[in-house]
Amino acid sequence: TMVDSVFHADAVIVVPVDSTDIQPEPDIVDFFEDFETGTKGAYAEKSVVCTAAEWNMADALLGTLANDQKNGVRSVRMKGGGTVEMTEDYAYGCDSLSFYAGLYGSDKGMTLSAYYSTDGGSNWQPVVEELAVSTWESFAYRLDVEGDIRLRFVCEGSNTKRVNLDDVRMTHYVTEEIALLKGDVNEDGQVTIADVTALVNIVLGKATDFNTAIADVNEDGQVTIADVTALVNTVLGK
Repeated sequence: TMVDSVFHADAVIVVPVDSTDIQPEPDIVDFFEDFETGTKGAYAEKSVVCTAAEWNMADALLGTLANDQKNGVRSVRMKGGGTVEMTEDYAYGCDSLSFYAGLYGSDKGMTLSAYYSTDGGSNWQPVVEELAVSTWESFAYRLDVEGDIRLRFVCEGSNTKRVNLDDVRMTHYVTEEIALLKGDVNEDGQVTIADVTALVNIVLGKATDFNTAIADVNEDGQVTIADVTALVNTVLGK
């Protein structure tokens, strides 16, 4: 590959970690909603049980058309004014939130907002508001919220245009300090060219199972091509 032809395979930065500094984590499964389970073919408001949770969808459906941007068979398709909201809590808090979003087909001029609630949906706190979406890409944000949490997404813009949403992930809240090696995307204990390749696949949407806190190399709250550049510089020792 192009990456492999430029960088030497032996360009390795190894950061030793004292195992006594790492506290054990409970066996907790992170929240990951891919919307591959569940069926909703109309925009009328309805609750639908998907892979990870039940969601109330208004002016939103589960789209499977060629114009629906998605990572699997289906994704959420929302019209302007549409909402997608968890009807139940994820019990383990949220260290970081990530999701994929993009415009449906050739639609333009739409935004997406994300919120979280820690009181069963009575009050909502913004994660990001009026996020301009266009091409299919991953967005990631640090929340650092402990305990019960649920999510709400709101699409803003014309009700004749649409936004797709997919692969919503919450990494669970960590109560103990866990040693993380920034840039060790494949989590093999070292930062190498293999991590650059893994990060490129994440940015291109070819991989969805990743730790945002590690992949956000430049710590700007998102996982983008800028993180690839930062990681390349790390591997090259710059």
